[in-house]
Amino acid sequence: MKNLPHKAIPSWETIPGCFKIRSITTRLREPESEDFLRQLQAVIHQRRTTHPIKSHVRRMFDRGFDEIVRKVGEEAIELMLAAKNDDRKAFLHESADLMFHFLLLCEAKDVAFDEVIDILKKRKQNRK
Repeated sequence: MKNLPHKAIPSWETIPGCFKIRSITTRLREPESEDFLRQLQAVIHQRRTTHPIKSHVRRMFDRGFDEIVRKVGEEAIELMLAAKNDDRKAFLHESADLMFHFLLLCEAKDVAFDEVIDILKKRKQNRK
């Protein structure tokens, strides 16, 4: 991946019941992040349907839909706590956990990652 210019993300005002997000600098990434998530969703599908080894994916589906939903909620709460505690490392790890389990939930609901991306793109277009 080539280095792209840095872009500042604006700080947000404190909202009651939420936490204050500090200004941070991040690198813009090429669409490879979307591609990686599509590939991960394909791996999740494959492990759910044809993978004989008891992977985390397979165990979650064996436990049922309610367990997948519970896990998404658990990861969301852990992400909120990491953000509230201003723990960058934990925030990044919990973000990854939530995204992974979100993709499990998408698989369980037969929703493709691209369907979600399409909605985000439409929202962006409507703001112009």
